[in-house]
Amino acid sequence: MAIEQVKFDTFGKSGNMYDGTFYDTADLVSTSSLYTLFQTGIGGSVTKAKTNMTLNGQLPTNVDQAVSFIGVRLFQSEAAGAADTEAELNLLMKFLSQATLTFNIVGKDNLGEWPVSEWLPAFSLSSNAAAGSQQAPSSGVGFSGWKKLLYPIALEGQASFSIALNFYGTLTAAIDNHHLRVMLRGPVQRRG
Repeated sequence: MAIEQVKFDTFGKSGNMYDGTFYDTADLVSTSSLYTLFQTGIGGSVTKAKTNMTLNGQLPTNVDQAVSFIGVRLFQSEAAGAADTEAELNLLMKFLSQATLTFNIVGKDNLGEWPVSEWLPAFSLSSNAAAGSQQAPSSGVGFSGWKKLLYPIALEGQASFSIALNFYGTLTAAIDNHHLRVMLRGPVQRRG
């Protein structure tokens, strides 16, 4: 079957399924210990470099996702200039080990809370060229890792949700000029 035929027969039809990733990025500063992600869609000063959410706090109305993996990526701002030193990288790792991610859907209990340290064994120093598909606007070195969920989280279109990133350790200036991206990956179904 020709690729054109596959695309014609599958893309955009009711019930269409694909592997998708929704992402949002927090701009870290040493004066804040709580960040709420997935609350602001593209528009105004928010661009696709920061998020691919089109609505504030919810998926599009005709899209459902079974979140099977949660990814975390820490990277340095291009405006920061020089790459992190080894001492700064150690402070960043310590900082990340004292943080949690909490997945919330409005009207339901928290659907999961995980220490970011659960991603740390999978964290690896990686150049930005290798950081790849999420178009991270960074220079220098970043940390990244994925966590497979034991039970996928069902996100329905128009259901309000958020991910809270909470740092409970001592804040350090080493996080200034860094960004933390959270990625939700899993099967996406288009309805109607």
